[in-house]
Amino acid sequence: MVTTTATQSILTSLGAGSGVDTASLVASLVQAQFAAKNASLTKQEDALTAQISSVAKVQSGITSFAAGLKTLVTGGTLVTQPTSSNTSVLTATALPGAKLSGLAASVEVTRLATAQVATSATSFSSRDATVGTGNLTLTLGTATVDSGALTGFTAGTAKPVTIAIDSAHQTLSGIASAINAASAGVTASIVTDANGTARLTLKGATGTNQAFTLSSDTPALSALNVASARARPRSAARLVMPS
Repeated sequence: MVTTTATQSILTSLGAGSGVDTASLVASLVQAQFAAKNASLTKQEDALTAQISSVAKVQSGITSFAAGLKTLVTGGTLVTQPTSSNTSVLTATALPGAKLSGLAASVEVTRLATAQVATSATSFSSRDATVGTGNLTLTLGTATVDSGALTGFTAGTAKPVTIAIDSAHQTLSGIASAINAASAGVTASIVTDANGTARLTLKGATGTNQAFTLSSDTPALSALNVASARARPRSAARLVMPS
């Protein structure tokens, strides 16, 4: 409509019948005048469309991020987690659904865990004294300790280890070597006093179900049995809550 009106105005100014195709000329001039503006407007429209599309993508990303953040805060890795000032002594983890925000507590360690140590009640004249032959059975499990004494024992799920003591290992030192060769979870050594009297000492590993008993199937080896041996206490800790 604007182009037609402008063309008619120019035609009136030029006058009809001059022999010049003024209608075509004027139409071309008007189209050329508005083509640049139309192109500019179209370019601006395309730019605005692209910007609107980008904003929509950003909005979608923010919505997804907010949803993920909410999940992490309410029950994921961003939920308040307990921490330990000394992870070599104690580690702490939160149970699912636990509300720990604002909670403060301390753990007081009164004893550190040590391995069970047992020494034979019977002493021998020397480390090379003959003890006897037969089989020793080593069983790992959980112990009940009272004032350092092993008062109860519950065998673990691991199969007991049978250690054969033949004539080549029937001395006290030979028995220690046979026990160590079995790699059954304890370490055997010979302890001697100033007079040369020797005893067999067994030391277990630290950790759950690492207490042990040692039994024999012959009277000669029964002097080495470990049933109610002395055992060092396990670790003990006390939880201290703020008043």
